[in-house]
Order: sequence, then structure tokens, then C-alpha cells
Amino acid sequence: MRTALVLAALGGAARIHAQSVQTTEASKPVWASVLPTVSPTVDDTHECVTKDYTTFFSPPRPTGDVLKAIQSHGDKLRKDTCTLTGADALDCPFPDADLWCGVTSSLPASVSAGYEAYGSSASAWWAKHSSAAIELAEECPRSWYDELEWSNQARWLNNTIIMAGCYVKGKQTGGGGGAITTGPTATPRPGGGRIR
Repeated sequence: MRTALVLAALGGAARIHAQSVQTTEASKPVWASVLPTVSPTVDDTHECVTKDYTTFFSPPRPTGDVLKAIQSHGDKLRKDTCTLTGADALDCPFPDADLWCGVTSSLPASVSAGYEAYGSSASAWWAKHSSAAIELAEECPRSWYDELEWSNQARWLNNTIIMAGCYVKGKQTGGGGGAITTGPTATPRPGGGRIR
């Protein structure tokens, strides 16, 4: 049985790894199943067409000033790591998760409570869905990839997993979810882009 992924485990486009890298039965990192960067070359079984993927591509999203603060932080991170501009900037790698977890250092005090609520919501959502998401992504890799691409939800799923991981990390270090200054390690994924 794989280790339960309770948020500090992975992040999508940023591919957050747990402190001890968790793997699937095939000894590959879990993020490779949940947020693949290329279409799988294997065919799914016919049962995969009857599966419900939408549950996993509707994560909680930040709104209002919390969304603006997260986007602003992400824009600053990408400005330091990517020289692409305009629409091409969507092809920039998603910034390292350690940097994302530092979002709280740039949050205006007026959004701290909203960020705490979003982090809690993201954490609870990923804790509830992570095991089933990984299982389905491994059982039906081509259909998972196609649904993820078709729904255009990779960035939102990634953002939710990253923010959930940051929130949990902050709680584990004795601070509130808003007291996070570092997070798990990450490997950037091309096409991370800006969440919208």
C-alpha cells in the first residue's frame, strides 16, 4: 500500500515531492501519474471510459484578493526565472515549490485570513481526493491525461496541491498555514504558466 498523500506529497506542474519521495508501484514519483507532462503511450482498458474524472479536476480555487495576491507572488517568481513575455509566458516552468510556499511573506495582512481559509480548504480537498486520484491516474493513464488536458485544469490542480502542501508544512512547523516560509522540494514542469 502506498503511503497516504496528505498534501506535502506532491504538486503538479511544480511537481512537489514529499520529504521522502513517494513512488507508485512502478517506482516512479507519484506526481508523474497525477500531473503527467506528455501523453502516455499505453492504451487504457475499456472500463476507463466509464470513470468520472471531473471530481478530481474541480479543486477549490482562491478568489478575490487571495487570488490576486497568489498571482502577484507567482508573477514575481516567474519574472526572476523566465524571460518569456506575453502569451509565451504561459510556457514558463512553474516556479519551485519552496518559492511558492514563501507566498505568505508577500501577502498583505488584509488577506491572511482568506489565505488561511483557502489553504485549509485546499488541504482538506487534496487529503480527501489524493488516494483516489492517484489510483485512477495509474489505472487509466491515457484517459486521465486526456481529461486533464481537455478540461484545462492542470494549473488549478497543481496550484491546489502546492498550496495544500504549503499549508500542511506550515501547520507541521508549528505555525498557522499562513506562517509558511519553506516547503517541499520541486521539479519544474514546462508550461506551468499563470493560474487564471
